[in-house]
Amino acid sequence: LDVRGSGMKMTGTGGSPFGMDYEQIPSILQLFPHQQLELQGFHVYGCSQQLDAEKLLHYLSAVLQQLKSLASLLERPVRKINLGGGFGIPYFPNDKPLDIAAIGAGLSTLLEFHEPWLQSTEVRMEFGRYLVGECGVYMTRVVDVKTSAGIRYAIVDGGMHHHLSNAGLLGQVIRRNYPIVVANKMNVSTTQPVNICGPLCTPLDRVAVDVELPNLEVGDLIAVFSSGAYGLTASPVNFLSQPAATELLCKP
Repeated sequence: LDVRGSGMKMTGTGGSPFGMDYEQIPSILQLFPHQQLELQGFHVYGCSQQLDAEKLLHYLSAVLQQLKSLASLLERPVRKINLGGGFGIPYFPNDKPLDIAAIGAGLSTLLEFHEPWLQSTEVRMEFGRYLVGECGVYMTRVVDVKTSAGIRYAIVDGGMHHHLSNAGLLGQVIRRNYPIVVANKMNVSTTQPVNICGPLCTPLDRVAVDVELPNLEVGDLIAVFSSGAYGLTASPVNFLSQPAATELLCKP
C-alpha cells in the first residue's frame, strides 16, 4: 500500500514486523477453523502523521479494495473493519493542517462505492493524535542559563523523560522544534537564539534547538504546544530517577 509522505510507515517494501502480509491472508483463511472460531473482521494500520488528504484517501481506497477481495473469500459477511488512522496534525513551520472536509467527502464517496459488500459491516477508524495532539501543552521551568563556546543554553527541569517525541526520538529523521513559547513572556517581542536542554546527562535531552525566544532567565516557564499525543506515556519516565511530570486536565 502506498503511504508516501507519512510521518511513520508501518509497512515497507522490505517487509514489516507488524501484522501479516496481504498476500498471505487468503491461504491463512483456508486454514481458519470456521466451526470453532468466527472471524469478526479486519484491522489495518499502515501509516501515521499524514497531512496530505489526497494521499490518505488514495491509501484508504487501496485498503478497501484489498478488503473487498478478502471478504469475497469468507463464508459470512464481514462484521467489523478498522481502517486504522494516519490523521496527522501540524507540528512544524510550513506544515499545513489536514483537510478534514476533503477526507470526509472522499471517504463518503469510497464507502458509498463499496456499500454493496459493506451493508452489514461496522466501519471504524482511529483518530487518536488528530483528536488530542493539539489539546496538550507541556510545561517546564528554566533552572539554569549558561553560555558555552559562544552558544547560549537554558537548562530546564523537564525533557525527553517527559516528552520523548519532542526530543525527536520517535522517528524524526531531522529533528525540528515543536511550537514553543515562554509562557510568562508572551508579550515580549525581542528575541535571541537559545538551545533548551533538559536535566539528563545525554546530548539527546533537547527541548528546543537554536530557537528564537525572549531572553531566558531562571524561573521562566517554557510551554511546548501540540503535546497532547505521544507525550508522557511514550517517554522513559524513570530514566536517571528524575521526577515524573504532573498531568493536569483543564476545563475550557
